[in-house]
Amino acid sequence: MTKRKILSIAAVLSLISCLNCIAQDQESEFGTRFSAGVEKKLAKGLSAEVDGEYRLSDFKRTDRWTVGASLSYRLYRNEKKTFDVKADAGIKYMKVYYPESVKYRGDTISVWREDGEHRLRAYNLDTAYTVGRIRAFASVSASYKVGRFKFSLRERYQFTGNDSVCVNEYKYRYDKRAGDIVLKDVEEEWKAVNNRRHTLRSRLLASYDIRNFPVGPYASVELFNNLNEGFSVEKVRYLFGLDFELSKHHGLKLYYMYQNRSDDDEPGGHAVGLSYAFDF
Repeated sequence: MTKRKILSIAAVLSLISCLNCIAQDQESEFGTRFSAGVEKKLAKGLSAEVDGEYRLSDFKRTDRWTVGASLSYRLYRNEKKTFDVKADAGIKYMKVYYPESVKYRGDTISVWREDGEHRLRAYNLDTAYTVGRIRAFASVSASYKVGRFKFSLRERYQFTGNDSVCVNEYKYRYDKRAGDIVLKDVEEEWKAVNNRRHTLRSRLLASYDIRNFPVGPYASVELFNNLNEGFSVEKVRYLFGLDFELSKHHGLKLYYMYQNRSDDDEPGGHAVGLSYAFDF
């Protein structure tokens, strides 16, 4: 095994160990993401890519899986190859899983029994369900190299449309005769009806090329602007990772991500990810 590969493997194992320690310290849900992509150069400056992703919550529950395809084209590059502009467009299909959820209703009721006081509260229980989702996107990005640093700014518009799904909602209410919370009714509830989301994603990314070393660090910050609500900033995503050049055609990325807010699209909080890429 070459020294180059040994250094790559050691860096991967070190970062996995650190991220695992961070994950164990979190009280909230912690996400895990695995993705893989294959890119083919079709012509000068033109490439096609197919990719897939699988996400877990708390390292055990499926959060979503995704498959997609895209095209990218280099619009401009200067003679020194330090500045270039690219455009890309693509489509993804996602299957998103939602666990059962509880919504409490009204105030807490105190009930006295032989073993003491019990505090009860009415609630609605929604069963777990899955939703299909189609996402289309188009973006323009510009990158500039300064020494061994590279800075990139990307503006991406994306449209997301959801299927509608009917789930059972169980209504639990306080019953005086039983002296307890009991099931009173079951109703059908539609989720994601006519849910169409328009988003502008603005991402600034910086990376560093370490001389004679197959691993390079990178970091980014991304704003998600909700165009349905007057261009408001819906959430912010921070990411730090390591880019491993395994060989001429194989690459691996390992990263840690924090998102400051949850929404209908995905949960907020912390996540670790592993991404593999092959190009030919």
